Amino acid sequence: MAEAENLENQKEYFTRVHLALTECGTEVLCKLLLKKVKELTRKDHPSMPWSLDEILHYKKKEILSAIGKDRSKEDIIYPYKRDTDLQKWDISLFVHVILTACDFDANDQIHRQLKHDICNLRDLRNKVSHRQTHKLTKAIYQFYYGRMQGSVIRICEYMQEPDLQDSFQTKLDKYECLGHVYVNGLITENHKSEEVIHEETLHSVDFRADLKNEPEP
Repeated sequence: MAEAENLENQKEYFTRVHLALTECGTEVLCKLLLKKVKELTRKDHPSMPWSLDEILHYKKKEILSAIGKDRSKEDIIYPYKRDTDLQKWDISLFVHVILTACDFDANDQIHRQLKHDICNLRDLRNKVSHRQTHKLTKAIYQFYYGRMQGSVIRICEYMQEPDLQDSFQTKLDKYECLGHVYVNGLITENHKSEEVIHEETLHSVDFRADLKNEPEP
């Protein structure tokens, strides 16, 4: 009985991290992108601020160069004769566009930390998405959840919106107790969300040293 309960807890841990990342990780990156769009509006632009689609087209050469031949991503960012639909973006796409289209100063400590946290969310999303089994031990769950929570809150602090930070903290807190009632139940081995299927292979980022301390499964 104890072994069966432990297995259910491991499935619960996986579900908690997966859904928290999908909800909070995606939303905080979306809000960050929209904030950066306002900050990057050109001074000679006829209207202030410019729209997301305007900056996407202004940075189109750089974005497409970084995407390469991935037409599926290009079609999402630049749909034919329509504005981009952020509801179709996943974590990897948000991270890709933010890092490509937004200006980060490598010599600025705040920008380095922000980039670290942005990439951390992508790394965690990939690690969870690419697991062979949909289970996490308590130690790995605590490690993943702590990293995710820290990155989400620090990104909110960067945006300097206390109400937004409180809102995300409330959303994160709801995943911190076992027995949480999920609308669709626990995530099973046969279930993969669209974001899991489309998540990219982990990119090389500058926080690899953090992974050395990751608990063993």
